[in-house]
Amino acid sequence: MKMALSSRFNFAERQCDIINLLPSNDSGPIALVDNTVMFSVNMARQESLEVRLTTTPTSDDGYIFEIGASDVTLFRVQSTNETSLKVKNFPGILDVGWRTLWLDYRCTSVILGSGNTVILKYNDTDNHQMIHFIKFGKPSTDQTILLCNRQGILVVLFFVS
Repeated sequence: MKMALSSRFNFAERQCDIINLLPSNDSGPIALVDNTVMFSVNMARQESLEVRLTTTPTSDDGYIFEIGASDVTLFRVQSTNETSLKVKNFPGILDVGWRTLWLDYRCTSVILGSGNTVILKYNDTDNHQMIHFIKFGKPSTDQTILLCNRQGILVVLFFVS
């Protein structure tokens, strides 16, 4: 073999990271790669999950989804002021075991869904926040989250003799 050539290809499949949350800490801010993010959470028992979408890594400005066992509440955060925007009753949203959810935040819409189901949608035409980060809040018990947010680059090597 005399030479190795490589090519890089972008592909749309998501790459995932495991986040182990302990009651003593949150996930910290994680940069988002586009307007939709998917995550799975493994619940040891029924409890709520706080998901924050923020404008910067050091600010809480943005949106909070409080996801409970049977309902979801969406808040807008601006300068430490939280405004409740919408509450949706959705029994069984976070049962014990794994549950996969997705968030979409484009134009003025903020949407939470699972599979083909939109669980909560809110059009924030009054004061839409530009979202760039996600953060998972402190749980009351250990939680495992599989965050599928990265897009990969496939590197292919060709060997020429």
